Amino acid sequence: MAAARKSFSNGVWSEMAPLERKNIMLRWVELMRENIFELALLETMDVGKPIGDSVNVDI
Repeated sequence: MAAARKSFSNGVWSEMAPLERKNIMLRWVELMRENIFELALLETMDVGKPIGDSVNVDI
């Protein structure tokens, strides 16, 4: 939360053009999709839920 507040307060994100923010968010989604199984495995190891739940619900 502190990093988000700092970014908002210093204008890095809040003053960025909407199209640029959109492109950053789309890249973030692309990276998550490329690494979905690794992210799901980390979630499964962290909370102990079935890997299918992590892949299909959480990530």
